[in-house]
Amino acid sequence: MDEHKTDYYFGDINLKNVHSEKTLNTICPLLVGVAGGSASGKTTLCNKIISSLGLRKCLVVSFDSFYKTPPKGTDFAQYNFDHPDAIDFDACYEVLKQLVLRQEAEMPQYSFKEHRRLEETVKAVPTDLILIEGILAFHDPRIVALMNLRIFVSCDDDIRLYRRVQRDVNERGRDVSGILYQYNKFVKPAFEQFIRPSMKHANIIVPGSSDNQVAINFIVQNLRSQLAKLEDFKASMKKNFYLSDILDSIWLNIITDGEQRNPEEMGLYMADQILFLRDQSTKTECIQLFNLFAAHDQFSKTLYSLVIVRFLTYAVKMMKRYNVNTPGNAYGIVHINSETHDEINESAEVLSLIVPFLYDKTEKEVTDKINAVLSKYPNIKKVFVLAIFSNIHSMTALVKSNPKIYIVNIMCIVDMEVLLKLLTSNCKVKDFDFVKNEEVIELLMSTTKRELARKEKQ
Repeated sequence: MDEHKTDYYFGDINLKNVHSEKTLNTICPLLVGVAGGSASGKTTLCNKIISSLGLRKCLVVSFDSFYKTPPKGTDFAQYNFDHPDAIDFDACYEVLKQLVLRQEAEMPQYSFKEHRRLEETVKAVPTDLILIEGILAFHDPRIVALMNLRIFVSCDDDIRLYRRVQRDVNERGRDVSGILYQYNKFVKPAFEQFIRPSMKHANIIVPGSSDNQVAINFIVQNLRSQLAKLEDFKASMKKNFYLSDILDSIWLNIITDGEQRNPEEMGLYMADQILFLRDQSTKTECIQLFNLFAAHDQFSKTLYSLVIVRFLTYAVKMMKRYNVNTPGNAYGIVHINSETHDEINESAEVLSLIVPFLYDKTEKEVTDKINAVLSKYPNIKKVFVLAIFSNIHSMTALVKSNPKIYIVNIMCIVDMEVLLKLLTSNCKVKDFDFVKNEEVIELLMSTTKRELARKEKQ
């Protein structure tokens, strides 16, 4: 790599060693699901995995925490705790979704002695590896979709019954006759109807006996490999990517001496024609989208389009907030790969140029496109480059080339080649040819038009 590509400056500030720990902490963790019949050995397996990996921190989420409180007057001897209706899957999904996005979550608690959900909750803090275990762990497709690895613990029915009797007598204060009645009336039928069929979702089926060390070694080796990849990805992020909040902070506190440029009117900071995100919740969502975008192991045009359109929506909103009084018909919209720009109104005063990737190879294209439009439409006073991913060199060079140019920045990338390599390694479509796909271009154009036409809530 050339030397000039390893140092990046805003003014006299070298950004080479500026990192965002917030970015690193929001990379999605590994979620491993463990399902199987009652007393099959799910919790024991989770403990063995944690012990074998030698992890100091690992969160285990149990489906037992998400039992619904039975209705008042319920005869608990006739209540089916093994049926999906007894589980609050919506609450479980929301908690897991927060954890996967590296957010703390409030975990409910259920008392088997009192047969009710307690008012007190427990704060769950996400870790790099999260284990979710329960008899119906594979029942809800939303939850299954969050899992990186799915393990089913298979165990002989007689052994499971023996373990269940011991557990319920010692830990839950039940009597043997009640346990056997419940097992034959509810537990066994539910296993055949709901739990055994969910085995089809498993990547690995493990024996629930004590002699399962070979299977555990295989699982641990797989998880250790995935955790190593996660660390490598963090290292790559730390070396090659910046988010707008870091650059925003540098501009605001160093280059502009802490000056805020009309924040009340615009809801953002201006930095020499570069607009950065200001709202923290929006930044958090953008980080999450970027992680999905960059780390997804089945990258596709559909995923690309969804993420880019979401980013573009934010970019248009930022542009509109800067041009508070600009009517909708005063905007012209052009995509960097559009062959024509006939739809631009002759009276348009603002040009919106959609550029999914702004880096050294597209910088000249952007400049040529802007000059071509400006020469044809002299009324245009401002050009907003809606740059989803941009690098520092290209942004600074572009805004210095013309005082009419404003860059709406969502993600700042230190080395665009690294980003493209990372993305194309996870994508069957090479070199992002579908950026020029007419269907994708039309989607981005229609999104921009829709957002420009939308009336913001006051």
